[in-house]
Amino acid sequence: MHVRYAPILVALVAFLARGGSIAGAQETAPETAPETSPNDPGASSKAPVPPAPGPEAGPGTEDDQRGKTGLSAPSSSEPTPPDASIGGAPGAAPPRSAPAPAGPVPATQEPPAAGAPAAGVPAAGAPVPGAPVPGAPVPGAPRSAPGGQPAPAELEALELSPEDLAELEAEALTGSAPEVEGAEPGAESPGLRLQTLSILGTALDALEASGSAHVVEREELERFEQDDIHRVLRRAPGVYVRGEDGFGLRPNIGIRGVTSDRSKKVTLLEDRVLLGPAPYSAPAAYFFPVVTRMTGVEVFKGPAAIAHGPQTIGGAVNLLTRSIPGGEEGELDLAAGMFGYRKAHGYYGYGGERWGLLLEGVALQSTGFKELGGNGAQDNTGFDKQDLMLKLRHSSPATADVFHQVDLKLGFGTETSYETYLGVTLDDFGEDAFQRYSGSQRGKMEWWRLLGEFSYLVAFGEDVQVHTTLYRHDFDRAWEKLNRFGGGTSLDNVLKNPGGGNELLVNILRGDLDSDPSVPEQVLLVGTNDRRYVSQGVQTVVDLALDLGPMSHQIEFGARLHYDQVVRDEAEDGYLMSAGVLVPTDQPEHQTADNRGRTLAGAVYARDEISVGPLKLTPGMRVELFESEFKDRETDTEGDRFASVLIPGLGVYYRLFEQLGVLAGAYRGFSNVTPGPHLLEANGAEVEPETAINVEAGARYADETLRAELIGFHSEYDNILGECSNRTLRPPLCTPETIGLQFNAGRARVRGLEAVVGYAAQGPVDLTFGVDASYTLTLSEFLDEDIVTPDFGEVEPGHSMPYMPIHQGALSGRVEHPVFGVALSARYLGEMRDVAGTGEPPDNERIDGNLILDVSAYYHATPADRIYLKIDNLLAQDYIASWRPFGARPGKPFSLQLGYKHHFGM
Repeated sequence: MHVRYAPILVALVAFLARGGSIAGAQETAPETAPETSPNDPGASSKAPVPPAPGPEAGPGTEDDQRGKTGLSAPSSSEPTPPDASIGGAPGAAPPRSAPAPAGPVPATQEPPAAGAPAAGVPAAGAPVPGAPVPGAPVPGAPRSAPGGQPAPAELEALELSPEDLAELEAEALTGSAPEVEGAEPGAESPGLRLQTLSILGTALDALEASGSAHVVEREELERFEQDDIHRVLRRAPGVYVRGEDGFGLRPNIGIRGVTSDRSKKVTLLEDRVLLGPAPYSAPAAYFFPVVTRMTGVEVFKGPAAIAHGPQTIGGAVNLLTRSIPGGEEGELDLAAGMFGYRKAHGYYGYGGERWGLLLEGVALQSTGFKELGGNGAQDNTGFDKQDLMLKLRHSSPATADVFHQVDLKLGFGTETSYETYLGVTLDDFGEDAFQRYSGSQRGKMEWWRLLGEFSYLVAFGEDVQVHTTLYRHDFDRAWEKLNRFGGGTSLDNVLKNPGGGNELLVNILRGDLDSDPSVPEQVLLVGTNDRRYVSQGVQTVVDLALDLGPMSHQIEFGARLHYDQVVRDEAEDGYLMSAGVLVPTDQPEHQTADNRGRTLAGAVYARDEISVGPLKLTPGMRVELFESEFKDRETDTEGDRFASVLIPGLGVYYRLFEQLGVLAGAYRGFSNVTPGPHLLEANGAEVEPETAINVEAGARYADETLRAELIGFHSEYDNILGECSNRTLRPPLCTPETIGLQFNAGRARVRGLEAVVGYAAQGPVDLTFGVDASYTLTLSEFLDEDIVTPDFGEVEPGHSMPYMPIHQGALSGRVEHPVFGVALSARYLGEMRDVAGTGEPPDNERIDGNLILDVSAYYHATPADRIYLKIDNLLAQDYIASWRPFGARPGKPFSLQLGYKHHFGM
């Protein structure tokens, strides 16, 4: 193809992708455009999109913001455009453009959820309102022919030969571009690849959503190179995270009032598939994927949560894995740092016209930042973690009238971590925040996980698609750790009240005194919690687009049949402290749990996003049916429970002006009773599920440089569930034999305010600037009295909930250039309580507020080679992250890491 056709090629690509006029064609996309792949399982089957804007445009076109998929230009070394990540996503959007004609249907992994916005907003640096939208119809311009192809008159005007057209068509299908005569050697060719979007797509896709939703995009994840999901989510308003081990190995995530304890009241997803070990029977997240291999994180709150059960009480978190590329692509990421930190991360992918593959692996390790006292056999307090993923894809031709695609996703992960539930006393924390007592020297968690998912997609044109996924996850783990003293003495009580009769026991834990073998109360009971989980099922999502006169519908219907189970085989052995070493006693092993819990669940939901001019209504409904069984094999007793629930919801969005819109929503939140010892007594009739009526209302604003959101929320709980777990062993209420026992904690109320502000602008000499801020105000109170639970404590009216700060906020800023960049992130977490209460908490139940700063910087030695530096806890703050499970637990100290990345291909 002659070089004189190069500008026409770019214009025609935009034309073919949009099915509209060539007037809105833009330049090739910057390197940080959303990753793409033809027929990729993460893409949507909606209308095509033109090449992404150049360096002065915002991150994504109008169709990007509708959660659609299409063609984009390859990445280049141009600077990253000002993005709208989690701190700056919200804002109003301009009116929708005319729908693109139906054309070839690209493949998808999942259809975008009904409720995804129908239009976007001008991002920082984008054309001002009123300017032509790329790909939008232009008055007086020639109309395109059916299928999104140019009309014959337009082809004649472009003066393209049949050979040129054939070459261009092949390029659009394969993702490869022909060489352009006269191009510089090694220069990027104007090839095409398909954009891959998720449930929301990008942060801009949340702008017209009628429920509260936030996105952490790939650029943000790579900017700070985080391995800890707690640090990733701390900028999301309305999300509460509680540290435990400093690495985020077993996260504690809560949303809008639900307990953060082991993330069990939040629906956790990976590529829209439940990721927990047993989401219905044992939802505590003892497993969590390696965050460094994720390319995005989505947070759903408000009415949007009803599409992502079973835990709809607070919301959902969806993790996005890497997509199969639209050509050959790969990367190697190596890093090292303090406390023996090592990272090796790499991937290779290739995507052709009808098939593709992706192989990705991660290995992380650290020797830990805590120092183990005594003369233990090992002094490693860190972890060693591996994660491997393979994706395969095959599809029919993209030009097929009915498009078919099959995807296979396989995964394997392992972890060995030398973690414990044992913290230290407040005084010992003040002397050395990072010490670990000798009593914890046998702490060790080992697990492995297998993942298998098979997906089939069929799309009928651009308006109907059906996506079905068959999945199975197996998870096996064994955690050896100190549980308690003999005689039932609680470690929580010993460490919070180290004086008096507990002083001797604290000295034994430290290794300063030896146990007296004749005194049972001085024997340390170390338990191995051996558990095996299965999670399997099949789910189908149908996405339908309808235009009925002035009213358009985006309908999503989903159904899932799911089975999961947990098998517990847990025992305790006695140990004596002798010269700082735990020595086994001659006592026989004591079985503490030998049981099985299982759940068979069916779920159906439907949502309809109805758009009429500036008004968008999103009614939805979810139905869940559960059949649970618990069997205690020691006593040969069993119990079962059947439950059903109807979960309605409604979201409303109204665009007041191009830059400003208002929203409101209401839905019923629900969290089911899990199978446990309570099922053995009257089939669990005395334990009620956790339910709440949740409402929200607010406004969103966005213009060329500024984005803002303000939302108030109110949750009225009919009942909150408490649970006995290894983290809340407080005899006699909670013992190892009653793990899994649930309690009614009564009525409660949570109110709050979420605010988000983001600013981004283009500066001189190719510099870009960005500032994002978020703030959450939360007021909580229990409404019933005379209730005692192991995880909330003694509940009285007016008591605030534990681990729910009144104030929390985050602020980040960045300065970036094509060659270098620097970013700073600050998080403030207000004072929290360890147990429910009012007024000023005592020292041994208070987590003081703290301010933590992280910084990152990078330098591109070449366009393909990047050197980066990251520092966590820049000010070296020593702070208590939690009093749970037992005693004061520190947050991550000052740590520095240096890394190198080499990228090749697209």
